[in-house]
Amino acid sequence: MRSIANEAVRQFVSRKVLGGWKLLGRELGFKDAVMSNIEVEVTQPDHQNPSYEKCYQMLLEWKERFGNAATVKVLLTKLTKCHSGDIARALIKKLSIDDNGKLELSS
Repeated sequence: MRSIANEAVRQFVSRKVLGGWKLLGRELGFKDAVMSNIEVEVTQPDHQNPSYEKCYQMLLEWKERFGNAATVKVLLTKLTKCHSGDIARALIKKLSIDDNGKLELSS
């Protein structure tokens, strides 16, 4: 399945997960220390939606660490395991692949 590199997927999941980002992060293999660093970096006055931004940064870090292994399929599995199956199902409904094979979210 396609990589999580698609920004639209990260945005979609970050908007939905919000406060559950640490639970998802643990499912994705992050240690608490890494998530604490993200929390400190994002908990600045210039972030209007810190929960969204923490999740987004965590997903970005996941992609950087795991590269091509950080797939939407893995993300969907991990969302389901951390009791966010409703988010996984919503993402599945929104996914589409364009003519060039690029993963996109349908509107």
